[in-house]
Amino acid sequence: MPSLTQVIKMDIEGDKLRCERQAEYGYDTVEVTLPAVISVGDAINEPRYPSLKAIMGAKKKPLETVSAADVGIDASRVGGGNSAAQWVAAKAPPAKSAGEIIEDEDTGETVERIVVWLDERKLI
Repeated sequence: MPSLTQVIKMDIEGDKLRCERQAEYGYDTVEVTLPAVISVGDAINEPRYPSLKAIMGAKKKPLETVSAADVGIDASRVGGGNSAAQWVAAKAPPAKSAGEIIEDEDTGETVERIVVWLDERKLI
């Protein structure tokens, strides 16, 4: 299945999806056939904040509730028990060890300790 990441704009044309995505040095326009897996970047959404008048008006509007059958969806194909993906478990990430603070009492010694620390971790 085709997949795209960092999509900032999408247009559907029949069975094709035209996406604009952020690339390292600008933007790419890519066309894929559906179905496709898309992940979007934060630039895709520019939130619209309602005014106080709109908020107060929304409180007075009736709330309509519909079921899956009301909108023509087979209830045996949707919902947690009928999902193709099932949540199994979650666990906390491992705790990080405390860092080491190197005081700058003698600059030469401090630099040497930092170099040794970086070398032990194969960072230099």
